[in-house]
Amino acid sequence: MALLTAPLVFLFPIGMPVATLIAVLKVSLSKHPLRSRLLRSLLLAILLTLALGPAIEQNGAGSFALPWWLLLSGSPKHYV
Repeated sequence: MALLTAPLVFLFPIGMPVATLIAVLKVSLSKHPLRSRLLRSLLLAILLTLALGPAIEQNGAGSFALPWWLLLSGSPKHYV
């Protein structure tokens, strides 16, 4: 678990906005009709929230933004 947690502490705050921006640009620049783009955008927002939604871990080392699903396991408290 430490091998997963350690890189995410540093890369997650950078990767989350970059992934969101790339996904939004891809959907908005497509040649599909407006209704299709709106539905795709809604689906994309739901999927990004489920996959990359942040949660803040606060401990003696400081505050860290990590994926919410990683904090549910309770494991980062031991490694960060």
